Order: sequence, then C-alpha cells, then structure tokens
Amino acid sequence: MDARTAAYKPASLDHVQSAALPLVTLTAWEALLLRAQIRKGETMLLHAGGGGVGHIAIQLAKLHGCRVLTTASRDESIQLCRRLGADAVINYAVEDFVKRVEQETEGRGCPVVFDAAGGQTFDRSLDCVAVNGRLITVVGTPSADIPRKLFRKNATLHFVFMGAPTVYGIRPESQGEILRAAAKLVDEGNLKPHVSRVFALDELAEAYRLQESGHVTGKIVARVKA
Repeated sequence: MDARTAAYKPASLDHVQSAALPLVTLTAWEALLLRAQIRKGETMLLHAGGGGVGHIAIQLAKLHGCRVLTTASRDESIQLCRRLGADAVINYAVEDFVKRVEQETEGRGCPVVFDAAGGQTFDRSLDCVAVNGRLITVVGTPSADIPRKLFRKNATLHFVFMGAPTVYGIRPESQGEILRAAAKLVDEGNLKPHVSRVFALDELAEAYRLQESGHVTGKIVARVKA
C-alpha cells in the first residue's frame, strides 16, 4: 500500500465503521466530484443506492445540492436510501426505471447517471442521460449502443477505476487528500458508512458468498482482530 493514499480514521467512528469507508468513498468521490463534477440543482440517477458505493454516493450528492433518484429492490435497501435522503427510490424489480426517470424529469433525462451495476442496467441507462449529460460507470461494461445514444445527446461517458492513481503513479496523494476531507465530513456529521454485518476471519468464505450474492446493504466488514 502506498502510504500517500492513507489518512487517519475519523475520530467519531470506531475501527469497524472506519474500515468500511475508504474504498467506497474514494470511488464515489472520484466519480461524482472529480469526473462528473456534479453541481447544485442537478438531478442524478444512481443505481444500487443501497450498496457500498451507492449509499456513500447518495450522501455526497445531497451534500452538493443534487436531486437524487436511485434504484433498489429489497426493503432494507429501499429504507436505507430513504434515510440517507434520496428524493425518489425506484424499485427496479417492479417498475421500469427508464420510464420512471422520464416521468421524474418530464422527458429530459438526468444530467448525471451513475452506474455501479453494469450489464443490462448500463445499456438501459443510456436512455436516461440528458442532453449534455454525463454517464459514469465503475464497472466498464461494453455496449454497442454507446456511440449512437450518447453522440446524439452530446453526452460524455466516464470510466472510473479507483486503483488508477497508484497503479500508474498519478498523484496517489490525491486519495489521501480525499480521505482526509471525507473524515472531516464524517466528524461533522455529514457522512456516515453503513455496516450491515461484521464477519470474523474464519467466516470469510461466508462473507464472500454474501458479497457475491449482490444482496449486501451498505458494507460488510471482516474483523482481523477480536
């Protein structure tokens, strides 16, 4: 690990909560604040708002004055999204999120669409982007529809790989700066990680199975030392 990417944990969190913060916060921060450069008053569509990256992204977007539409399906995830301030939670299991976005934006689409799911969700998100909008993905899903659907809207596509600063040695200290800023938000009561379950080291196999199921609310944490 490059020490320049690290920061002291927030004083107001214990070590379990702090362990849940860096990966998802760096991903959401870089996607929304550095790449999409979200602005006050914009409407954002965020997929998987109850997930690890998603639940942090909701909080960052609301802190920056955005209107947040998010997708979720399980009751636990839906309730978490609402508690975090999402303006509309779309249950994608029973409702077409593309049609709902059209209704919520009066057909204009969203200036910012943030995809953390990939696959068909990414493909259909192309129809949710507004003219001059920005689509951000942390999955990197290929789609033959990208040129046709984004070009005619004058929209941009951003791929976000959180590991890039250290892999390529491009300002790795920027991630330490982000984590220090995030810790300040946490200690001010403006940002909080949600830990849904804590596993002991001998339960790691079960933790991986849960993670791979795609049904994790917030973050799960492995406790290295009792």
